[in-house]
Amino acid sequence: MSKKIVNEHIGQQIKALRRKRNITQVELSQIMKSTYQQIQHYEKGRNNISASKLWHFSDALKCDVSYFFDGLNKKL
Repeated sequence: MSKKIVNEHIGQQIKALRRKRNITQVELSQIMKSTYQQIQHYEKGRNNISASKLWHFSDALKCDVSYFFDGLNKKL
């Protein structure tokens, strides 16, 4: 399993749901107590996301944590 593929997939899922919820990167960064640049890095798959951070994303975006892994098996 490629770490890069997983990070990119999760980042794409975060970006898609953020847009669906009409939340900007700046707004999400404020909710996450982070910078918008950090959100950009997560969305592009450049940075690993810890389990606790992923849990926080699921809370902020109002989804189940499993959402971030939907469709990942098809990419591996």
